[in-house]
Amino acid sequence: MLKILKYFFFLKNVIFKFKKLHKREIIIFDSSNVDSLKEIIPKDKYFVLPVRPSEIKEIYLSFKLIIFLIENIFKRSPKQNYLNFIIQQVDPKTVVTAVETSADFYFSADYFKETKIKFVAIQHSCLRGAGFVNDENLNKIIYIPNFLCFSEYEKKLFKNTKAKIKRYLPVGSLRASLFIRRLKNKNLNIIKKVYDICLIGEPSSRTTNDLKNISDYYEIPGKVAEYTLRVCKKNNLKLIFSGKNQTFNNSHLEEKQYYKYFLKDYDYTIVPKENSFSTFENAFKSELIIGHNSTFLREISALHKKVLSLNFLGHDEFKEPFSGITYLEKFSFEEFEKRVLELIQLNHDEYRKKFVNSPEFISITAADTIENIKKEIL
Repeated sequence: MLKILKYFFFLKNVIFKFKKLHKREIIIFDSSNVDSLKEIIPKDKYFVLPVRPSEIKEIYLSFKLIIFLIENIFKRSPKQNYLNFIIQQVDPKTVVTAVETSADFYFSADYFKETKIKFVAIQHSCLRGAGFVNDENLNKIIYIPNFLCFSEYEKKLFKNTKAKIKRYLPVGSLRASLFIRRLKNKNLNIIKKVYDICLIGEPSSRTTNDLKNISDYYEIPGKVAEYTLRVCKKNNLKLIFSGKNQTFNNSHLEEKQYYKYFLKDYDYTIVPKENSFSTFENAFKSELIIGHNSTFLREISALHKKVLSLNFLGHDEFKEPFSGITYLEKFSFEEFEKRVLELIQLNHDEYRKKFVNSPEFISITAADTIENIKKEIL
């Protein structure tokens, strides 16, 4: 009954369009993270295919669609059949997604695996958290023909799983590369260091499904923030606390409330995001970037910035790809303080020499990322 009601409310809020779909060279699969892809694909070449019920506003209806749905009614869900039909009608050369964790993408890629359509997933998340890699039922549905990932680490991450990733191509972070292009195009000069430390906001929620297999994870980002503010206060270091969410987003209020609980004894300001590059700008103006499980640590590493990745409880999921001077686990405040002060004093050449794994294992440099991605999808 609940499922029927969901379908009813979904259909009530969409517009049905009775028109033929035009052929496009590229389908952008899933409208999440779509802005980064739109910056590198010419507008006349792509068709955006939303896949999440909350983002599907139009249904392209036709007699052919009805026949296709009837013929495949017992093979797949109505949603999956609809997505496959749209891909078939648009007949693209490439289907690309910036949501590499999309089950819908896996199912469609598998459906079209005997065709000439190229399916490409571009990495936008870190993938280290408990569940995605360690849950056998989850990772066995993964089917990615071409995975444009941050580094060789992803190949190691999935090596002993049932995930079917046909081809790994380490290209680095698209967002990091777009940020560098933005600096050049706008002649922005933010090379000068303004802050000693940039702390990455990573508020946790008790209701999230992320990292649900890790006990006490809810408190860890708060403890990381408390240690960071304490070391700044004690050593007179200048901090920018880079928030995860934008001001107009209710999540920013939740973020403020989350950290307020852990940071009662400190004066601080969480700087909300202004745009998709705000965190890069904050980090670029800082000597050292500190975080726990944030994907951003890998992305900013691609821009040759010093980072400290913290694994507060020593969980196996967070032991790589950071290593050596860039990584600290099961630490006391005194150990944390010592490492932070050491990192701030090191120049970048000295910093790189203290890696165990190479910097390229964290993320390929962002210098050629855009061009390498364009070669694969255009």
